[in-house]
Amino acid sequence: RVRNLERCEVALSTTVAQSRLKNRSHRPDIESCNDPPHNRLVDEVATINDTILLLEQKITEAEAARLDLVANKQRLENDVRVKSNSLAIDQQKCMTLRMSFPFNVRCSVTSKRVERRRFRLDLSED
Repeated sequence: RVRNLERCEVALSTTVAQSRLKNRSHRPDIESCNDPPHNRLVDEVATINDTILLLEQKITEAEAARLDLVANKQRLENDVRVKSNSLAIDQQKCMTLRMSFPFNVRCSVTSKRVERRRFRLDLSED
């Protein structure tokens, strides 16, 4: 809706400048001359046309970027679904097997994480 409104405004300004230029070109002999107002109108029409081309190019680039972002979003959402499924499988099927395996720490340095794991095993054995 906003794009259509902007396009209408640009088309309106182009139409106004072109109609002024056309009216000037239909003037009688002596009034039809290349004076500063005529040159400004020609410059204005050229500037508006250049601006329209630039804006259309920007719209095309923005649309391509939007499509790229949508594709990336879909890819990331799919990755999240796959990883969530993998975690669910790990929690439901693999964790019960891991908890039943004996666990011995054979290193001299223990961390809180290892001690927690050992504590969980001790609880599950009781």
